[in-house]
Amino acid sequence: MAVVATDWKMTRSAILARLNAARRPDAHRGWTVSYDAARLNGFPFRLDLDLTNARLSEPSGWAVLAPSLKTEAYLFAPAHWVAVAPDGVVVTRRDAGPLIVKGKALRASLSGAGGHPPRLSVEGLNLTFATPPGARPFALTSAKAFHLHTRAGPNDQGAIYLGVEGGGAGAPGTLGLIAAGGPVTFTLDGVFSHAGAMTGADWPSRLKAWTRAGGSLSVKRLELTAGKAAIVAKAGDLGIGPDGRLTGDLSVGAAQTPRILGVMAARGALSPEVARAGGAIALARTGSATLPLDFEAGRVTLGPVALGPSPRLF
Repeated sequence: MAVVATDWKMTRSAILARLNAARRPDAHRGWTVSYDAARLNGFPFRLDLDLTNARLSEPSGWAVLAPSLKTEAYLFAPAHWVAVAPDGVVVTRRDAGPLIVKGKALRASLSGAGGHPPRLSVEGLNLTFATPPGARPFALTSAKAFHLHTRAGPNDQGAIYLGVEGGGAGAPGTLGLIAAGGPVTFTLDGVFSHAGAMTGADWPSRLKAWTRAGGSLSVKRLELTAGKAAIVAKAGDLGIGPDGRLTGDLSVGAAQTPRILGVMAARGALSPEVARAGGAIALARTGSATLPLDFEAGRVTLGPVALGPSPRLF
């Protein structure tokens, strides 16, 4: 027991020293870590670290704040941490303002912090999403479940899974109008190359470095359902061009495509002429299993119809 006590005290001191060092402005190449109070208990076999008002931010404007963050690791595995945010979190979105996330459960686990990518899991149950006055509204108001998982693989590959189940969307927004009161689900399952190249001081820098290395995302499944409308892509490869816009192609199947395009036109995301042309293509291809969706030369095309600019990622 004396040996365990010595190990625990030494590990505790090392963790607290690292926490204090992490608060220095130059500790993480522009990333900042702050908290109001830290308490570390759990003797003899656990490391229970509780933080008050813990905040992590990066230079491009993204940040996350947890009013209460309870974390834990075992003494014999100090590199594997699990965390719970009982009071939810506040996500500061670049150019969009704060997003307040609360729920029945919001937890995460992290190990292999030096991996590409690290082994990360974030899960939430019965979540609610709210924005204060002045912030841009979020597409969802609630979700029964949220899942985010990243894993490192062979040959400098990384895997990502992102899932939302039982989402609720506000009626004024595009997604809410498409869903018409029905549930929203989203699934992204893919493998990306050149994972080790995704380095930099902030997310735009990381994406630029990944793009220069020739990184691409192989989509295994990409699905969005909103009420009776659905878009499903089972295969395709995506990347980012030098201009920061999405490139690549997907083979997609869709339900209620004309209605989706009509709502987007009503919201100003598409011109009425483009919406009608895209809807006509979809109706003409009703018997086909899929439609080609291409991101090329800064434009998005559905079959022969140009829908508009390709999404810009940096």
